[in-house]
Amino acid sequence: MSSNIGFSLKPFIKMNKIINVSPGPTQLPSSVINSISKDLENTHWKYGVTPLEISHRSPEFDNIYSKLHKSVRKFMKIPDDFSILWTQGGGHGQFAAVPLNMSNFMCKKKATYVVSGTWSKRAADEGNKYLHAHRICNYPTSVNELTFTSLPDIINPDKDSSYLYICSNETVNGLEYIEDRNPLPDRNSLNNNKLIVDMSSDFMTKKVNWNKIDVAFACSSKNLGTAGNTITIIRKSLIEDLLSSRPTHPIPGILDWLIYEQTNSLYNTPSVFNLYVTEKLINHYICYYDDILQMEKINKVKSEMIYDILGNNPIYKLMVLDKNQQSRMNIPFVVDNMDKFLQHCFENNLVGLRTKTPFDFNKLNMSEPLRISLYNGITLSETEKICDILKNYTP
Repeated sequence: MSSNIGFSLKPFIKMNKIINVSPGPTQLPSSVINSISKDLENTHWKYGVTPLEISHRSPEFDNIYSKLHKSVRKFMKIPDDFSILWTQGGGHGQFAAVPLNMSNFMCKKKATYVVSGTWSKRAADEGNKYLHAHRICNYPTSVNELTFTSLPDIINPDKDSSYLYICSNETVNGLEYIEDRNPLPDRNSLNNNKLIVDMSSDFMTKKVNWNKIDVAFACSSKNLGTAGNTITIIRKSLIEDLLSSRPTHPIPGILDWLIYEQTNSLYNTPSVFNLYVTEKLINHYICYYDDILQMEKINKVKSEMIYDILGNNPIYKLMVLDKNQQSRMNIPFVVDNMDKFLQHCFENNLVGLRTKTPFDFNKLNMSEPLRISLYNGITLSETEKICDILKNYTP
């Protein structure tokens, strides 16, 4: 019998489509893959060279780039008083860019980080290199962030802090802020802090209350296409404030928001092919869904289907029990006889549940959690198939 060796992404049944629930890079819609394939074969691509070869200084790329900006602003209902930048370095790049750009804002050298899991902890650790990163957290700093299973209450940040930093969805921990159940703080509770939100794994999956936001960013490997891009959305009034209060320390050009703003994110060569893929993907969203509210509704249904099975079968143990804090995007759980379960999933062409997350579970004295990631690329019908696979497993 073919073995999945715990991590395989290959198909067991070669004539059937794989369902890839990897936390990222993740599954893309088949129609988008097929369209990209035709462009690479140059069978209907109108620009002469393939999208792998197109110059970022060409009018052809400018056409793609312009459509991308319009599409993402339309679908996510981003107001005109925000600038859309395409930054480099992924989410980790913005972990450094945020404090470097904000550390001299209003002459404040302090920021407040809501530490709710792996990625907000990494952001706080990075931010602490450049300013004092005060932490709001449910757990002592000595506890491994993998064990975080609840969101902290967001107490009013210090008025001496320049910004409040939140990760809206923790992909490893399965915790998410969602407006109609546990919303992000409004401006009246921020004590004049700017609100910075890492939306890397839930951007494009739900509506955003832009009235609350000053800066939002999201890497592209979840719901925006392939890895390599990061969208960074900044309130224009904040950009004006940053212009008047430039840090006394130098900022590396690749992390400097003002350079991106002043050069239309084209100071150096961007990830051209990835931007092309993102433009294709967002057009797919616009064609298949009425708007972001319809997309959010579908994502809500998908997650409820999976949580219902995992939460009502004793062979599965959910990591996050509070329904108001459970992520719609990433569902971590423990299962009896994990190797047998993974083989069962592999034999049904379900892959990506185990991803070599860099933690030593033996040292943590805990069972290794698996994850079902339900990004936009996972359809409702595929979610139904996942449910059937979960139901049919016996340890």
